[in-house]
Formats: sequence, C-alpha cells, structure tokens
Amino acid sequence: MNGAARAVAFCGLMAPLVYAASAWAAPLLTPGDFVIAIDLDPDGTTSRYPAKEAPAMACDALLNTKYLNYSMENSGLIITPASGPSIVQSIRFSTANDHEERDPASYELYGTNAAITSTDNSDGEQESWTLIASGTLALPSARQAVDRAMDFTNTASYTSYKVIFPTLKRITTPNSMQIAEIELFTGAGGTGNPVLGAGGTVLGIDRDLLPQSSYPAGEVPAFAIDNRPNKYLNYGKANTGLIVAPWVGPTMVTSLQIMTANDDVNRDPSTYALYGTNDAILSTDNSRGNRENWTLIAAGDLTLPADRNVLAPAVTFENAMPYLAYRLVFPTLRDAVAANSMQIGEVRFFGTVIEALPTPLLAPGDPILAVDSDLDTSMSSYPEAETPSCAIDRSLAKYLNFGMANSGFIVTPAAGRTIVNTIRMTSANDWSARDPIMWTLYGTLDAVASTDNSHGDAEQWTLIASGASGLSTDRNRLGAPVSFGNTAAYDSYKLVFSQLRDPGTANSVQVAEIQFYGTILGCPAPFADADGDGDVDQVDFGEYQACFTGQGGANSTYECRCFDRDNDGDIDIVDFAKFQKCATGPAVTWTQDLLPDCAP
Repeated sequence: MNGAARAVAFCGLMAPLVYAASAWAAPLLTPGDFVIAIDLDPDGTTSRYPAKEAPAMACDALLNTKYLNYSMENSGLIITPASGPSIVQSIRFSTANDHEERDPASYELYGTNAAITSTDNSDGEQESWTLIASGTLALPSARQAVDRAMDFTNTASYTSYKVIFPTLKRITTPNSMQIAEIELFTGAGGTGNPVLGAGGTVLGIDRDLLPQSSYPAGEVPAFAIDNRPNKYLNYGKANTGLIVAPWVGPTMVTSLQIMTANDDVNRDPSTYALYGTNDAILSTDNSRGNRENWTLIAAGDLTLPADRNVLAPAVTFENAMPYLAYRLVFPTLRDAVAANSMQIGEVRFFGTVIEALPTPLLAPGDPILAVDSDLDTSMSSYPEAETPSCAIDRSLAKYLNFGMANSGFIVTPAAGRTIVNTIRMTSANDWSARDPIMWTLYGTLDAVASTDNSHGDAEQWTLIASGASGLSTDRNRLGAPVSFGNTAAYDSYKLVFSQLRDPGTANSVQVAEIQFYGTILGCPAPFADADGDGDVDQVDFGEYQACFTGQGGANSTYECRCFDRDNDGDIDIVDFAKFQKCATGPAVTWTQDLLPDCAP
C-alpha cells in the first residue's frame, strides 16, 4: 500500500467521529472568562431559614429548638400572638444550641395595631410600626441559657410585635442569626402574663433590601464555564443567571447547551433568555445586571434531562449580531415552590469568533511580580487587594502600583516558551488619570531572579515592542488589541508602563487586566506528530486517544496541550477534526504544502 493509500485508510478509520464534530459550531466560552452572578428581580431580602429552624420556634417555650435566619444582621421576626392585644413591659431572650458568634448583640422591639400584610421573608415594612424599646445584648456564652429579663416603659397596647436584631456577636465569622427563645411579658422583670406562645402567626423578616442574587462559596458563577461537573447555584431562584464576556473578543452566538447539576431536579431552569451587549460591563457581582444596554438574542423553553450531570441537547437560534458580552437569565424553574435556588452544572455557547486573536498566553496563577524600572530607587508598592496577579486573573479586579510611571510587572507564562505579538488591556474601575497610555515590553530567556517590588533588572532583557495602550477613559472597558511584529521566543516578559494619562494628578498606575497573545512553542510540526517521527499515523492517534477527555472533560494536561486546538481546556471531537486533517499514514513525511493546517 502506497503512502497516499495508507493515509486514506487511516482517515477512513476515524471518519465516524468527524460527522459528530461537524455538528458543532466553535465553542466560545473558556474557563477563566469574566463571569458574574445576577438576578433581574428588584432588590429584596435575603431572608431564609431551614424548615426545622423556622421563626415560630423562637416562641414555642422550648430551649432545644431555635429560629435561624441566614440573613444575619437586621433579620428578625413579626409575631401576632393568638392571645390578642397586650401591653408589654419586659423582654427576655434565650441562647441557641451552638455557634455563639450567631447570637444577637442588639435588639429593637416594635408594635403595631395594623393588619399584617408583610409576607414571610419580606422586609416587614408593609405596616406602620412604633418603636417600643431597643438596646444592646450581652447574651450568655452558655448554650441553651435563659438571659435576664430587660424592662422598658410602655403603656400602649399592640396586636402584633416585630423584633429586629441589628448586630451579632461575631466572635468568628457567622453564617446566620439564631435565637432559641424570645419572650414578652406584661409586667416588669419577666412578670405578669407571657404574651407569646403557640397558635400565633410568626413570620421571618430581614429589613435590609439587597440584590437577591447570592451563591455559596463552593458553587460560584465561574463553575458554570469551567468544563467540569461542578455547579453554579443562586439563591435568587427565578430570574437569576450570569453575565459572561468571552476573552476571545467579539463573538456571534447561535446555540447554547446546559449541563444539569448534581442534585435536586426542582432547581433546574425551565426557560432561558439570552441577551448581548457591546457596552463595557459595569454591573457588579450579585447585582441586577442592568447597567448596560442589552439586546435580546433568543428566549424559550429548556427541557433538561432528569439525569444529573448530563448535557441537554443544544438549543439553536438565529443570530447575526456579534457581541462582546452576554447575559443569560433563567426566568422560571422546574418547580419554583419546591426549589430553594437555581442551579446548573455547565453552560456552553457555540457560534463564530468574529475577530479571532492569536492564542492567549497568560493565565491566572502564572508567576508574576511587581517592578519599577526607575534607576534612582524602586518606588514599587501595591495595596494588599490590588496585587500584580489581579492583572491576569481574568476579572475586573485591578493591579495598582504607587511607583507610577515606569512601574509594571514581570510575568512568566506557565505555558512555557512563547512568542508575543499582540497585547490587550482593560481599564480599571476609577480615576482615569492613573491609566497607562504608553507601554514597553521586554523578553528574556534567563531564569527570573528579580524580586517583588524591585527594579526588575536582575535578568538580561531584550526590547520587543513599545506603543500606546489605547485605553478608553470609560471605566472597566476592554481596549482594542495592539499588534506588533515579533518572531523571537522568550520564557518571561517585563511590561513597563512608561507614561500615565495625567501624572500630575495621579498617585499611582492601575490596570484591570492585561493579556498577551501569540504562539506557544513546544508543539511538533505537525502538531499531531506526538512521537516526533515526521508523520502522523496510528501511533500518534494512540497518543491522542490517551489525551482524549471528551467535551467538557477535565482540563488537558501540559503534555496534551498541543492536541487542544480550540484552546477550551479539553480534548474532544472538535480537536479530533483538526487532528484528522494532519493524518499522513506511516512513513509519509508531513510537509506544510501537503497539509497546511497542521503547523504547531
């Protein structure tokens, strides 16, 4: 069999997989893309409590039960005693069973004779309330302990009472407010008739009105695009979702796909609405996501499988408009009454990259340190929350350096030796006077010996390029990519901000994000020649199979990175389509003229 025949036979063995690959448009989201949580609903309370620790348990005369509210400060309850109107003159609290840091440290007691129209877990402000008493609390450290009664002057009769806890003890960081018992008495010192008891109406409340979006620390929005079976959960329930900005630049989405989360099918979204914008993203995490101009792209039903951690069929739609960022909202859930939150395992967008940039070279976690190249003395320093790593964390957190002009950073891409030919910056959140308007980029093959906040001159540096940043005076605005001629490869880079927008008024230099683009070296030519013998045959296919993760699988290893042709972190059938185009068969030497799409 000649070389051409062997190549045809080899391709034929792999043909069934190609059909599946062709069904997909390009994936547009990658782990590390900018993403935040949102809830379109108006501000409300975050008041919520476990079913077994409900508000009524604060007045059931039992010390081994308790009322717990996750809203912490300013949460409380409204009580309408079954006994009718009363004149109260003292109050007493009892501590719950655990976690002293959750204990209230102050209280406010209100009364009303209005009909209660506030609802459970509302702000409790639908009625006219009169302050009866307030004060600090020093509840016992002992658990399930009864505190002393506190007296106050009151001669007014009320049919309902509201108790608010403005502050907590906070010995350590609490996650809720809790109280075992609240008692009201018609006499001083806990005497007279007890007012509260079984049979009354009790509502949980939180007087703070906040965005309703919130999520657990281990179920963050970034988990919706991490190509892993983690999940994103939002307690805002219906109308929650996310804003995501692909770092590849303008894209045109024509389909999306949802993976179900690990548990509780009631939390699954049952409808979706997808919007696009070309505005800078000014909305903040857990906000209503409405500070940009959004255009509806598509909306409709979602039919997610009951099986957990399973990809649903892709939802396709017509769209001919490119956007820089997207807002995905889930207006309804499978069972909004039974669910306590919304959750998805993964979301994927597919479509077209409009302005394809070279390969991104920097990633969160790459070694990076601050420098100031001024020769007299290094003035480099930065706040604890605005470190150099914030410049490459793929978020709107910023890097700020008080060294001003000629400060910057040294970064060593974990991807290895690279060729940089494009740079792109995002402006920071405030004070445009601090923006760098000119930059200078250097490269080195030396091991980095410079230390943080030094001059950054312990290595031999070669000038690569310099130019204007092109940053807008708009805040948190992604700037245009700046390309330059460079064919030299380096292990580390030093970027210096040589000029600020207004050095006369600025006290520092700042930038929200920086990305380098170019080529990651180290892959063979062709990239699919895993064994380095000049051809692409069954041996190389075996290496590909060993690296295969499937769509959305675990992130590919460094050794397998050359097979990840779409840079989405996995090795799947999309990458296989690229691999197949490189097949030559055994002993058929690859040349770029023969198969031009297989360069490293």
